[in-house]
Amino acid sequence: MDNPSFLYAIAGVAMSMAGFTGIVAALRRAEAVRRQHLFWIGIILWHCLAATFLALFPVTLYALWPDAAGVLRVSSGVLAVFALERFWRSLQSRRFWRPSVGLIAVGTSIRTVDSLLALVNVAVGSLGLYELALLLLLGMPAYSFGLLFTFGLDAPTEPETRPLTRS
Repeated sequence: MDNPSFLYAIAGVAMSMAGFTGIVAALRRAEAVRRQHLFWIGIILWHCLAATFLALFPVTLYALWPDAAGVLRVSSGVLAVFALERFWRSLQSRRFWRPSVGLIAVGTSIRTVDSLLALVNVAVGSLGLYELALLLLLGMPAYSFGLLFTFGLDAPTEPETRPLTRS
């Protein structure tokens, strides 16, 4: 891994998305925030922080173990575990939440392709495939962010509102 600048860029974009999501959540403090919005903000932040970690993980691991293909295989395995866990959680949340078929198709497609790329890259160890899988992972919070703030999606919680207060 001679030039990890693309991985640094992905980490930077992911942290920027997480920060922007936090700013949007903080600006909404004065009004009542629905639990659904908190659910989606949590998903966005979780994906952004995971993308940041997974972008920097191979760079750190490469400093300790200078086998680029091996590092990418291990990193892809970690990415595959995360992607499959998120896929499983999305299936579990559908018991409580019935999104439209279009939302299911796009979200499931992103998660499926991301999981498959990561699993294939465990065998291949390609930097290009790993970067593509990270871009897809970053696509999920971008997709969720756009849906949340465009359509105000409902999430698998009760449709209550509550003011955000400091505890």
